[in-house]
Amino acid sequence: MSKRQALGVLSTNNVVPQNQPTKSNKLKSSSSFSATSKPTGHAFASSTSHNQLLSQLQFNDENEPPQCVINPLAKSQCDFQIFEEKASDAATLEQEAISKLSIGMDDSPMVLDDTIKFQSLMSKIDEDFGDDDEEAKRALAAHQRDSLLMNCLEYKHDILKYMRQLERDNKPKTNYMKKQLDITASMRSILVDWLVEVSEEYKLNAETLYLAVNYTDRFLSQMSVLRGKLQLVGTASMYIAAKYEEITPPDVNEFVYITDDTYTKKQVLRMEHLLLKVLDFKMSPPTINWFMSHFLRFIRTECGLKDGADPDMMSRVENLSRYLAELTLIDADTYLTYLPSQIAASAIYLALYTLGQEWTKQVEEICAYSADEIKWCVQDLYKTMEQAATHPQQAIQEKYKQAKYDHVSLIEPAKQLDAKLM
Repeated sequence: MSKRQALGVLSTNNVVPQNQPTKSNKLKSSSSFSATSKPTGHAFASSTSHNQLLSQLQFNDENEPPQCVINPLAKSQCDFQIFEEKASDAATLEQEAISKLSIGMDDSPMVLDDTIKFQSLMSKIDEDFGDDDEEAKRALAAHQRDSLLMNCLEYKHDILKYMRQLERDNKPKTNYMKKQLDITASMRSILVDWLVEVSEEYKLNAETLYLAVNYTDRFLSQMSVLRGKLQLVGTASMYIAAKYEEITPPDVNEFVYITDDTYTKKQVLRMEHLLLKVLDFKMSPPTINWFMSHFLRFIRTECGLKDGADPDMMSRVENLSRYLAELTLIDADTYLTYLPSQIAASAIYLALYTLGQEWTKQVEEICAYSADEIKWCVQDLYKTMEQAATHPQQAIQEKYKQAKYDHVSLIEPAKQLDAKLM
């Protein structure tokens, strides 16, 4: 198998040299990239300018491999550090502290580059392999889930009540990024954008993507992570989510491959173990996608849309709702303040409004939210939809331009929001 860069096909301008530098040489040179040098093992692709990205993600001595496993004072020697929450004397503010226990791993550089796009690889794969079998598997799995729930209609309110409680118990901490010493919200956005592309390449279920982002956010809520290990956290999260959700998940070697061998198989497996331990093996939180599927299923079967609607309108409502919900994965600062069920209901509300449909009393009862209860989330989502076309991360935009999603990312947002939400 020929080597490729993490998010694209190697070209004549960026061929990987045969004499690869050793790990120690890579570590020493990782902080000396200039605008004219092209790193051979980048982690993500972004539309941000190369100089700007390098200045934002410049490596430093904190990425040197740890000299010891336990050293509470040597921050630069630890890849992962545990957050401890301590109440202040006034009991009104939280004081952050780093515990003496820190976890070291074999270091490996992570270099970011914005020159190569993932779609070129996707088009080649789609030419060689059909996806009929995969689509049939998805349809069968969805039908089985629908049948299971529809046969338990008498318990649907109890199920929803339980999942609403569970989502609170498994919610990442709001504004956790403020505690991170070496990564930023924009780095997380690049990571999530890359995970979207990975899920598309391997044709993973939507739930797999949402679980991977949930695992990543919950892990970062509890652990301080160096930027050189951020992609490793995301890769291991996707690996766990795929094993949990997919019928035939990609092998661990595939996850090593998509990072252009930035990390080893051993590192991915060790990161998997660390994730499971930090998350206390709570790997089945209700996601935005779960609530979205639940709400749309009952809207479709119990109330439908208003009389005279286009027969294909329900499909467009569903795809636009999923597109809007997926956009919220990129922006942690805004949307971690809301519960997954609130985001799902808000996405459906905005999709209905954008397509000229109504948020009826029946839809409100299914989603268990009134328009007034979700108005702030809908307003944020409306702004996100307006800015989506110009956002630096475009993987979700490109994904939902496809015909199988009814080209919903090309739909113009409404000129103004519903007066009831203002």
